[in-house]
Amino acid sequence: MHVDTWSADCQALTVKIDKAALVRQLEVLLGRSVRRPPRFGPHMDVSRGPGLSWMRLAMWNLPERNVPLGLLSHPMIRGRLEQTLLEGILLATDHAFRGALEAPPQPMRPASVKRVMDAVQELPAEPYDANRSCGRRARRP
Repeated sequence: MHVDTWSADCQALTVKIDKAALVRQLEVLLGRSVRRPPRFGPHMDVSRGPGLSWMRLAMWNLPERNVPLGLLSHPMIRGRLEQTLLEGILLATDHAFRGALEAPPQPMRPASVKRVMDAVQELPAEPYDANRSCGRRARRP
């Protein structure tokens, strides 16, 4: 990350992002693999909303990099901050996956339903009885 001051009223925040790390984080957020990385436009609106929030988070990182024994010297903190910055840029910019990231999450099934579905998928030819515990085969007549 670097800030260039072009004039009294113009600064540019330059951020280099590892493409593989970005794709991995996108896949984690989507819960599936992607064939291609997201394509971003040439700029991001940092005057309001998520772009402003992301820029402030990125700017916090700049002076912290030079703090001896600061939090960014700890891999756990640095890794979480990197993860947050990657997730933030995916949520603050326009790209083909943005809609999927903003879609409501799929409703979670109760654990008992999940166990039954897993058992049925594992052994689809086996008969099952709703009155018996999941994972046990029903008795054949």
